[in-house]
Amino acid sequence: MSEVKVAGVVAQEPCVFCEIIAGRAPADVIFEDALTAAFVDLRQFHPGHMLVVPKAHVADVRELDDRTGGALMATVSRVTRAVAEAFPHEGISLWHSIGPAAFQEVPHLHIHVHPRRWDDGFLRVYPGELPSSTAEERRRYADRLRPLLSPAPVASAALDLVSLIVPDYDVAIRFFVDVLDFTVAEDRPSLTTDGRAKRWVVVRPPHRGTGFVLAKADGAVQQEAVGTQWAGRVGLFLRVPRLDETLARIRAAGLVVEGEPRRESYGAVVVFRDPFGNRWDLLGAS
Repeated sequence: MSEVKVAGVVAQEPCVFCEIIAGRAPADVIFEDALTAAFVDLRQFHPGHMLVVPKAHVADVRELDDRTGGALMATVSRVTRAVAEAFPHEGISLWHSIGPAAFQEVPHLHIHVHPRRWDDGFLRVYPGELPSSTAEERRRYADRLRPLLSPAPVASAALDLVSLIVPDYDVAIRFFVDVLDFTVAEDRPSLTTDGRAKRWVVVRPPHRGTGFVLAKADGAVQQEAVGTQWAGRVGLFLRVPRLDETLARIRAAGLVVEGEPRRESYGAVVVFRDPFGNRWDLLGAS
């Protein structure tokens, strides 16, 4: 394995991270999915230093597509929670370096997850007190960036929202927020097509993903559809990082749980019914 210079960065050829992902180089891999992997860093200033990488070879975060970027951040969050639980720390640093001035050593995007201790003197961002910028300077910097951050065209299709017919907005919001840990992304006044008042309510899971439009049943036909949109079949599939915790909230809310979690090839799964009668698959980590 030879060393080469990539934009001033000393790198190995072939890429050592690509070799790890392919199983041709040794590493203690702690997690992987279709798009990302995480493994133990060789250097352990404090125990628990991990690296999270995309499986595709990209030099840095500027080359990420949205799908891989979302998957990468989901894995970073997952690994950070595990490190926080497994290793002593008073804080955790996450960082990604780009180019030689930032001391990037391997030209394959990687995010460090590193436990920190008080006054450890490690990875100090600023050498000392820095003067504050002026309001005019900040305005100029923002003006320079805004044109470069205009919405990009959609690179690929994605399912953004699904309508769920519910009997009451606030009851549905409490279920999604208190039981499923969703967030209310939108809740504003709106009008029906014939001009009557309604609300536009959207809830989403914590890391965005497909959301629900909570559509209050309007008229007899829609009222009959509450809880029966999928004709008694499991119609909704929710994967959660900690199945036991979510299941405990579901039971505490008095909702129907159909049996106990069972293990399938795709992970732990159990069926439950929401307050309106819809059947869901609650899926644990794969």
